[in-house]
Amino acid sequence: MSNIQSSSLQLNVECDALESLLNYAYTGECTLTSENVHRIMHAARLCEMTNLLQYCCEYLMNNLNDKNIFHLYHFAKTHSNPKFLSVTYEYLM
Repeated sequence: MSNIQSSSLQLNVECDALESLLNYAYTGECTLTSENVHRIMHAARLCEMTNLLQYCCEYLMNNLNDKNIFHLYHFAKTHSNPKFLSVTYEYLM
């Protein structure tokens, strides 16, 4: 009997975010909304999809408002994104 080892990778990613990542990988397109951007950003970070991650950051920077600024400032600070942090900081000032 041959000893076959199988390996698996388990990601903690929502199905819709994974679908968006696969779509982006094959088409270069991704539809971001305020409801899905954080899930897609999380998945893009896990999969090291830097272009998609940057696209998510740009979406968030373009959609700053008084309701989400504190959350996004904390988010930028937590995830060590200097450009995003700078934009959110400037918005606060």
